[in-house]
Amino acid sequence: MKRLFYISLLFLITSFSSEASIYFENEKNDYIAGEDVILNFCFDVLEVSDQFDLLAHHGFGVIQVNGVVNKPYVTFNIPKSITSKSGVLTLRIFQNKKMIYAKDLDILPIPIAEKLESYCGPKHLVIDRNDYAMMVSTVLDSLDNPLPENTTVHFNYQHGDQLTKSEKKTRKLYAYQRFEAQNKIGYGTITANYDNISEKAFRVDYYAHDPVGFSISYDRQHQYADGEQLVYLQTDKIQDRFGNVIGNGTLVKFIIRNQAGEISELYGQTIDGVAKGLKYAPNTPNNWTVTAIIPNFAESKNTLDLSFRPSIKGFEIQFLNHDEIVVGPIVGYLNQLVQNGKSVKITIKNSEETLIIERQTTNGHVSLSLKNLRLAKGEYEITATIAGITKNSKLNY
Repeated sequence: MKRLFYISLLFLITSFSSEASIYFENEKNDYIAGEDVILNFCFDVLEVSDQFDLLAHHGFGVIQVNGVVNKPYVTFNIPKSITSKSGVLTLRIFQNKKMIYAKDLDILPIPIAEKLESYCGPKHLVIDRNDYAMMVSTVLDSLDNPLPENTTVHFNYQHGDQLTKSEKKTRKLYAYQRFEAQNKIGYGTITANYDNISEKAFRVDYYAHDPVGFSISYDRQHQYADGEQLVYLQTDKIQDRFGNVIGNGTLVKFIIRNQAGEISELYGQTIDGVAKGLKYAPNTPNNWTVTAIIPNFAESKNTLDLSFRPSIKGFEIQFLNHDEIVVGPIVGYLNQLVQNGKSVKITIKNSEETLIIERQTTNGHVSLSLKNLRLAKGEYEITATIAGITKNSKLNY
């Protein structure tokens, strides 16, 4: 039920040019938000031409109120838009543009809580005792005014089977509580309540800390440099220092250095803590040294050494009818004819010229007609190279 408050102030004014004597009756300094605030002044002398104004200053702004004259009273009714907000209300009253009265009133919140408003963040934490979330809560009345300081707010923090309870008193209109990240990935649930008023639950997710050193391994079907088989590189489960598997999508770079010092790189992203990479075996005999890193965070604890043997077991260089060079049959490591399309480089040279010709295998052979080469008569050295294996022969043409 609304209560009506009156402040009757008796002014004894001898004339407008002289100082007035002011008497206060039923003065009140504190009001509950939402109550009617009416100021009533009594003058023993009032002129029809007198003008009265009130300026009300509040944290939400400034408002001007015109006085209502009803001899011998002047009444000011301060709007609810100002008096419904708690805080200090500063009043300045003017008669004919001259200030005659100044007063500060305290607007207090309604002492019955209506709701609890909270914010919790950040919502994603890295597992580390130095990382934490914070919940900030304020208890409000029905007009959204925070209750006074030292109002007790209760906080609840659930992580797994562990429940932690705490309470904090409001200071500067709100209460807050910090919640440290746990050592295990997952999530926590945080709530706040005041008496029988509760806030919605907030979820905070915990993610693995920075990755630490890990191991790498490889898998392949055979050890021959055929340029066709895939070599599988992968990490073990990459973890943080607390033993938590790092998050999906973490980038891992595999670094491959061959025996010539040339470097190639593969990239893989973790799924369930494991990153994988694929690379074709070399076409020629070679040795690889493989390491892996997570840029700016961790590197592999071990190094892989892979050797690749020749995939070609042997072949012959033949001359047919003094007009055709035949390389073959070209036999692979299982005594099979090599597949069609295998590249063969043939070099024909003498003291005056050098010809380099590349052909693709068909049925394990490569043939080359000398007529089309327009070679001069003489002696030539023939070299054939396939998959890093080279053979030489002489040709009298």
